[in-house]
Amino acid sequence: MNSPHLPPEQPPDLPTPSRPTSEGFRSGCGTVLLGLLGFVLILPGLCSIPFTFAMSTSGIMSWRDVPAFVLVGIPIALLFFLGVKLILRAFR
Repeated sequence: MNSPHLPPEQPPDLPTPSRPTSEGFRSGCGTVLLGLLGFVLILPGLCSIPFTFAMSTSGIMSWRDVPAFVLVGIPIALLFFLGVKLILRAFR
């Protein structure tokens, strides 16, 4: 029984309010924090390059010391690349 004075039996479909997607919404504070964290992670890698070069050219380091530097260099390199990825992700 439809009457012009009564509301319809089913309300019309209203669009639901949506939240901004992660692609379109970025927090400025989060971007800065990711950038700073990435920069902090890059520093050990940048500092280890001249330090290793100075040790190898001055004769302090010999070929027997290379395995020890490799064990230290791999985690430093991983931190360096993680820092680069964080900076690229923050400012993408």
